[in-house]
Amino acid sequence: EMLELHEPDITPEGDRRSMRLDVEADKFDPGRYVDDVLLGEEYATDSQYCDGDDGGGGDMIFDEAVRMEPHWKKSGKTRVSIESITGDIESLSIGTAAAGPSFESSQLSEDEMQLLASIPATNMPPVNFASMNQSQIQSTLLSLLDILFAYAYDHRTTGGDPTVESSWTVAILSPTLSWFDKYDAVTDGGTDAATHIDTPAGVFLWCIRRSLVYPYLRSYNLGVMIANDVISILRGGRRVVLRCLLSLRKIFENSTGHYLLNK
Repeated sequence: EMLELHEPDITPEGDRRSMRLDVEADKFDPGRYVDDVLLGEEYATDSQYCDGDDGGGGDMIFDEAVRMEPHWKKSGKTRVSIESITGDIESLSIGTAAAGPSFESSQLSEDEMQLLASIPATNMPPVNFASMNQSQIQSTLLSLLDILFAYAYDHRTTGGDPTVESSWTVAILSPTLSWFDKYDAVTDGGTDAATHIDTPAGVFLWCIRRSLVYPYLRSYNLGVMIANDVISILRGGRRVVLRCLLSLRKIFENSTGHYLLNK
C-alpha cells in the first residue's frame, strides 16, 4: 500500500499522529531490534564515526552505508548531536535568503536540469510565501526535514543506487508521506497559536523511531548518522536540497504506486 493512513480523506488531522504512534508501537519488533542493536557500536565515538578502516559493523549493507560519501558531503566527517541542530533548522526560512555555500555537490547535472525542466507547470502550483505566517513556514520546513531524512536513509543504504524498494522505504520512513502528518510550529501568537509545538529535534526522533520499526537496517546509530546527513544537506543550501528532491522524484516516478506522490 502507498500509505499507512488508510482513509486520509475522512481521518481528521488531529487524529493522525496518535493513530500513527499506535501503529508504530504495534509493529515494533523487539527481537528484530535486538538483532541490530549492536550494529555500528564501533562507530559510536567521534574517532571511529564513519571510519571504514577499523573493521565492520557485522552487516555488509550497514558497513557500506556508513562508509559511503554521499553527494551532499563537501569535505570531512563531522558529527552533530540532535540537540545542537535545532537552532540550524529554526534559522531556516523561505524567501530571498542566500542560497548557501557554493561547492561541487550543489551543481546540477545536465540530467537534473532536464528533469527540472520536464516537470509540468501544473505540478508546481504557485505559492505566495509572503502570505504564509511563520507557523506555516516552519511547519513546511519540518515536513521537508522528515522527507529528506527518508531520502538520505535510502541513499545511504542503497549506496546511492535506488532499488525497487526505494520508493517504499522513503514513503514509509516519512510521517509526512505515509500519514500526511502535519507539524505544528511556533506562532507569533493570536488565534492560530499551536496547541502543541513540534521541533526539529522532535521530527528527527519521529523519523529515527520509524527507522527502528520498518526498514531492513534498524540501528539507532545509523538513524543519528542520517540526521547528521540531513543537516549537511540543509547547510549545503537550496541547490543541494533541490538535487535531493529531484533524485526523490525519479525514485517515485519509477514506482507503480508511489508516483502519485509526485503529483
